[in-house]
Amino acid sequence: MTATVDDGGLSIPDVVAQFRASEEMLDQVRERLKALVLAEEGADRAASSIESAATTLRDTAIALDHIVDEIKDVRDTTLTALGAARRFLDGTDVDGLRRDFNTFTAEVREGLAATRAELGVLAANQPKVEALQDELDRAKQLLGRKAKQLDG
Repeated sequence: MTATVDDGGLSIPDVVAQFRASEEMLDQVRERLKALVLAEEGADRAASSIESAATTLRDTAIALDHIVDEIKDVRDTTLTALGAARRFLDGTDVDGLRRDFNTFTAEVREGLAATRAELGVLAANQPKVEALQDELDRAKQLLGRKAKQLDG
């Protein structure tokens, strides 16, 4: 049984075909709507991420601003110290101090060398000194005995 419309209308197969076409169109619209929802969710996540990054960037900028202030303070202090050092060095004859130090060091070395030499002479003469001390002790004893003999 074929259904047709005699008054120039649509036949049942035409209606079914149109119904199927409209169903496919609705499926396409549904897919596009899903894509739009997903795109909107992605845009929301991206916007949230951008807001978070902006907040972090602002916090970092504030922290860096404080750090830059501290660095400026350190720089100013360093410049002041360097200025003081320069004024000190301008009023100081560093080369003269170096020459004096070198002269003093040489004199100390010479004095130590002379002291070592004298200690060497003393060490070499120690046996003679001990022998003379022994002879002196014997002479004192002999003199003591002679004095007793004369008194006695």
